[in-house]
Amino acid sequence: MTPGEKLRIEIDKKGYKYKKFAEMTGVAPTTLSRILTGDRNLTKKYAVRAATALNVDPGYLLYSDETVPYEVRMSEGDAEVQEAVKLIERNKEFLTADQIKTILHAISG
Repeated sequence: MTPGEKLRIEIDKKGYKYKKFAEMTGVAPTTLSRILTGDRNLTKKYAVRAATALNVDPGYLLYSDETVPYEVRMSEGDAEVQEAVKLIERNKEFLTADQIKTILHAISG
């Protein structure tokens, strides 16, 4: 399964409209569409944003080998991003979509 297919499944599971999800995660609807169809690659930065919004592991979205833990694939330079994602997940119920979007943009560059 491609990263775009996985992302589509997770968006559908959560019941998001694609346009709303694109807005929430800071990409144009056409960009999201291209990721979902495989015409554009899913970047690590966008995977972190999308995964946080969907409450799934970014590694699941990025990689086809789902048996290797995401932490093993992360480089040491990504430890701060990983910690920030965990903090967002723990506090998600207290954050608005706009606040999550702002935080995701800040940590993913």
